[in-house]
Amino acid sequence: QVAMWLCCKLPTPLPSAVPVRKRERARVTDGSVAPAMNPFAADGFMTKFGELIPGVNDGIQALHKRAGNEEAYQRARKNNPVGADGALTRLGEHIPGVNNIVQELHKNAGKQEQLQRARKADPIGAEGGITKVGEHIPGVNNVIQELHKNAGKGQAAARARLVDPLGCDGYVTTAAEYTLGVNKLVQVLHAKANKGEHVQRARERNPVGANGWITQVGERIPVLNDGIRALHRNAGQFEAAERAEGRTLQALFSKDGAVTKLAELIPGTNLLAAAMHELHGNHEEADRAIDLLRNWHHFGHPNGALAKLAELLPGVDIVAFALHLNAGHYPHALRAITKTERVIVDGSVTLVLCLRSLQVLELKELVIVNLSYHPKAFSLGSSLVDLAMNFLDMDKNGHQRRRMNRRRKDLALPTHEDSGMKREAKEKLVKSINDCVAGQIDKQIDNVKDHIAKAVKDANERLQQKRALHWSFARGLPEKLPDPDETFVRSVQDALERMTFRHEKLDFFPDKLMPRILPDDALSRKVSKYAGRTSLTCLAGCALLVPSLKALTVGCAAGVVSAGAYAWHEAAGFVVARLNRQNSEATEATVAPTEATASSASSSSSSSGPVASAPAGLVAELQLSDLPTLELGLCEYVLKCAALSSGGSMLAGRLPYLSSTCRRWVEGWIVDGESSPLPLAISVPLPAQCIPIGVEHGEPAIYLEVPAYTLGLLLHCRPSSSGSCVLERMRVVITDEQLGRLAECVRVQVQTWDLRKLDPRLSGFTQPIHLNFGLGMQWEYGSETARVELSDLSLSLHLPR
Repeated sequence: QVAMWLCCKLPTPLPSAVPVRKRERARVTDGSVAPAMNPFAADGFMTKFGELIPGVNDGIQALHKRAGNEEAYQRARKNNPVGADGALTRLGEHIPGVNNIVQELHKNAGKQEQLQRARKADPIGAEGGITKVGEHIPGVNNVIQELHKNAGKGQAAARARLVDPLGCDGYVTTAAEYTLGVNKLVQVLHAKANKGEHVQRARERNPVGANGWITQVGERIPVLNDGIRALHRNAGQFEAAERAEGRTLQALFSKDGAVTKLAELIPGTNLLAAAMHELHGNHEEADRAIDLLRNWHHFGHPNGALAKLAELLPGVDIVAFALHLNAGHYPHALRAITKTERVIVDGSVTLVLCLRSLQVLELKELVIVNLSYHPKAFSLGSSLVDLAMNFLDMDKNGHQRRRMNRRRKDLALPTHEDSGMKREAKEKLVKSINDCVAGQIDKQIDNVKDHIAKAVKDANERLQQKRALHWSFARGLPEKLPDPDETFVRSVQDALERMTFRHEKLDFFPDKLMPRILPDDALSRKVSKYAGRTSLTCLAGCALLVPSLKALTVGCAAGVVSAGAYAWHEAAGFVVARLNRQNSEATEATVAPTEATASSASSSSSSSGPVASAPAGLVAELQLSDLPTLELGLCEYVLKCAALSSGGSMLAGRLPYLSSTCRRWVEGWIVDGESSPLPLAISVPLPAQCIPIGVEHGEPAIYLEVPAYTLGLLLHCRPSSSGSCVLERMRVVITDEQLGRLAECVRVQVQTWDLRKLDPRLSGFTQPIHLNFGLGMQWEYGSETARVELSDLSLSLHLPR
């Protein structure tokens, strides 16, 4: 009240600089404050603040109702904190006990929507937070299950059974399976419940079983290791016996054992070690033991004494693994973890690739199913992931691989929740794969300049052969093709990088063209009509001779025009027929079915036109913004080459005129450049070739044999009357059938390769590395997403001792 009195009695003059509209809004004529600026008015900020206070809201509602302000009254009711939708009411719905009172109030007030909301938010209801927490407490879960069952909540009861901590998959049961003594009891309970899968899981987790954690700890203790190895052999657990063999006394004192390596470093004991080697017929090892300086020189070698001792000590073997891994000694890194002679990895992998463009080529999803590795050893799974990431991040020379180009976008890559690998490890692996692929793509795009230079060099060699055939070739062809400009090469690289990919049905090949002229019969009638008139004119000129010389001249000119029109029509028909035949042959060569598919089809398909049912395939398309630059650069290069030949300056000067004339003729007689472009299909058969992969001693280590296949090139040109020609669209297509044939050919060859030849970091494995897998590829129709499935994948890695 004091504030309102001061506002009304002590007005402050407004500055003259304030606009008249603002002064009228802030003050009325008698000097009092306008109602819109009054904090205690119906829309004042003090009034709105009071509407949020319990108790005060009721008084404000009464004032609004007394003043007849219906809008403010409804607002106050809506803002009532203890109303049906008030903040305090909603808070009370989440408090045990209070929720029941709120439900009764909603029910008495007839608020069905608010009543359902309160029931859903009940903390001790079927979906309440306290109920869900209680479902994870042993003993309490059983009571909650009964309550759900009595209330008819079948879905909530099933949820409670699923998260039962004492259930087959509960956390208490899982922890008990790793506990000594309790594991046997859990196995019995699983067997009584007819849970065969859970019984097998409990046996594998038995702490004193073949792969138990107590057993593996005991295998790290010398002497005790020998007894555990004997138990493994008696139980038929040969894989576990092989794992334990690395720390037995026999292995420690073998010719390459840790104790033997240590003895070869100490003066005096090295002679004893040499004698033992000689006694067992190991002459090379005996010579090695005598050379004390050489032994100390190889002290830090992957097979040296330091590495052997580090791999024996628990905890230190992890350090040895990291050192071997960073040094690129992958076989020794795995040996430090497993202590076995080999590691076998089995499983199935699904890769979901996004081929939107080369600039945004990414692995969107990595699904690993039924991943298993043998032998069962501590940290072997995470060690294999670390090894794969190191292989992807580092090149064969130990340098960091080229990272993703700055022009590429860093996209968030979702991963699928499946068994076999933790989410964090999978995300890191996916990121490493994407970085490696992006770096390789950038490298190949940068090599486009070298590929163009090689193509020009090969063209020059063929050019010399052509020039030597005939004098006309020597005069008409240039002596040497020039190298393209840097600007043109860069435009090609940019266009390839932005080229988009899409999988769709190949039903967009060009149809038959029709020349923009009258039909043959109409044209023949007109030509006959003109010829008749010309004949009459010529006869009249011959009869009158000199007086009709002008008529004779006109008649001869009309005859020439008629003959020229007919020849022009014939030329257009020939060009149209040639284009139709070219498009038809290219379509047939690109999308025609194979012999097996064609034999199963009806024998009536003997026409040479396009196939009736177009197959699906992969379509690569250049961006529209890149086509003008490529067209201009290619035209300039052709003119540059033409100018280098004998008489090339005259030919280069005539080429623009001839090109403009041909374009006008095509636009006028072949297609309507303003309504539809000129389609042109070209089949590009690529011969079989051998691609060298990997280098060994300066020579290619492996050759990849690629069979012959055919690509389809589709161009859409729009000639105009001004003489210019615009390339509107350019696409390259390949059918799914050819893609599958190429993929199968690659798969068969990869399975025969020894992967050790591809990278020197794999040369330390003692036996050839063969990767066996099944390959399947599925496309999402009409999109750029491909699903590549590597089924029944198996890999065997033989480690050094």
